[in-house]
Amino acid sequence: MLKKIIKIVLFVLAILVLTLGGFLIYSGITTLHVDDVEKLKVDGKSSKVINKGDNVKLMTWNVGYCALGDNESFFMDGGDGVVAKDKKRVESNLSNIIEKININNPDVIFLQEVDIKCKRSCKIDEKEEFEEALDLNKYNTTFAYNYKAGYIPYPFPTALGHVEAGIQTFSKYEIKSSDRIKLYNPFNWPISMFNLKRCLAVNRIAVGDKELVIVNQHLEAYDDGDGKEEQTKELKSLIDKEYELGNYVIVGGDFNQSFTNIDTSMYPFVEGNWKPGVIDSNKFENFNLLMDNSYPTCRSLSTPYVDKDKKTFPYYMIDGFMVSKNITVESINTLNYGFENSDHNPVLLNIVIN
Repeated sequence: MLKKIIKIVLFVLAILVLTLGGFLIYSGITTLHVDDVEKLKVDGKSSKVINKGDNVKLMTWNVGYCALGDNESFFMDGGDGVVAKDKKRVESNLSNIIEKININNPDVIFLQEVDIKCKRSCKIDEKEEFEEALDLNKYNTTFAYNYKAGYIPYPFPTALGHVEAGIQTFSKYEIKSSDRIKLYNPFNWPISMFNLKRCLAVNRIAVGDKELVIVNQHLEAYDDGDGKEEQTKELKSLIDKEYELGNYVIVGGDFNQSFTNIDTSMYPFVEGNWKPGVIDSNKFENFNLLMDNSYPTCRSLSTPYVDKDKKTFPYYMIDGFMVSKNITVESINTLNYGFENSDHNPVLLNIVIN
């Protein structure tokens, strides 16, 4: 009898080991594999050029995969949300985000957290929806993957499941070339298979014999600080080199960090919530680091936002721009959309190419 029990236990253990091993192999195959530098495809028909003296309007918006409206929370921020509760709400968020982009009519758009048929956003191909709605007859666009996993098994019992997402850039000016630049990954195996693979999407637009280099980015969020710091160093190294070549450089996106030259005292840290990093603006001597603190650029996802006390809610300043000093900044404005359709507000930047 004892031998029979031991055989059953060993059989069950063997099945579990084989199942786990098979899942790890599957996860290793389906996770995002990238080289240090990869060419990105440029879609769209725009052939518009930039000349010196031109005014250019840019927008950055972390769209929260169109599933983090004011009705949602997120488990990584202490909430209970994992996947969107309602497909119609995701579709509504997406439609409203597109409408607000078109109303502002930016020349360049940096989008972060754009999903392609993910479980968390009800399998809507948001990349395709943005491309159709924003009209590739007037825009060029590039897409850089920063997240891909066949199946993410956590949190239990609900799971994130299949994830495929990235950062998307639109430009009314012709993008001559675009590269995905791999960034430092602070996570070890096997956790790294289920986390984002952060990157820079470096898009090049001709300005006479120089280039306007527009960099879309979404730096590390849920690390111990080492990832943010190292990725920021890599970003600085790249843009300093471009500036030294005489190029015009604009970095836009969600830094998951505040800038030291921005007053964030009106949005104090609330204990128990996610805490952003800090970028020392003094180290970016060739660049102006810009955020508009008139309104917060991001809200906490520890709880849904709707029907909460807006005065005491945890907010952040983490979305903005880095602009090389050979560019004149006319204005920067955070657009207060009340976090209805995303956990981030968009930020508009107006500049002049000198």
